[in-house]
Amino acid sequence: MDVAREGPVALVTLNRPPVNALSPELMDRLSASMHDLAADEDVRVVVLTGAGRAFCAGGDVAAFAAMDDDELMEAIRAGQRLVWDLEHLDRPTIAAVNGACLGGGNGVAMACDLRIASEDAVFGHPEASLGLTLAYAGSARLARLVGPARAKELMFTARRLSAREALGIGLVNEVVPGPGVLPRALAVKSAIRSLNSRFCALACEGRWSKVALAMLPSTTVVLVMASAERGLSSISAISPK
Repeated sequence: MDVAREGPVALVTLNRPPVNALSPELMDRLSASMHDLAADEDVRVVVLTGAGRAFCAGGDVAAFAAMDDDELMEAIRAGQRLVWDLEHLDRPTIAAVNGACLGGGNGVAMACDLRIASEDAVFGHPEASLGLTLAYAGSARLARLVGPARAKELMFTARRLSAREALGIGLVNEVVPGPGVLPRALAVKSAIRSLNSRFCALACEGRWSKVALAMLPSTTVVLVMASAERGLSSISAISPK
């Protein structure tokens, strides 16, 4: 993971080839970065993107499949800490989504305030096809963004969405040509950073009120389902290579 500064803007890049899969270590590092950025009063906006051909294709299949129940619970908690810290950052956050944005990767994107997608971005939650449910209160965030009925459809069917489809249902704010996603996100941040910082902080405070209620139940459900199935290795069948 890389963190670069451009004046009051922090650019955080997930950089774990080939598809920036979330390992417990990467989630902890990203969460720690959110704490560091929160403590830096000079940071006004945070832009999150992925290196290479993917934003984030979800969890680290090999790492999760090898975990026992205690290790899996800690990994789930690491993911929850990450999305919690990202969503509770009192600075606006923008996800510049390139390529695959699946499962926990979309959970990270949904924890940001704004999502700008490249035309080649692909969104989805394949968890249902594996006998799992969305972790990190992802179901609550998804329903908040696209509505309960549409969220259920996406969770039940594990259907993948193009960037244009995601825009049409409100999952993303804007779609731009592939090479332009990061420049566009940086252009949006320029407009945001001109706003009063106190206004931005107050606006950020109100974005998460009901999501916290879904955190603990989702942790328990994911662990129980994963322990019962123990089919995590099958995730590799739907993960980009």
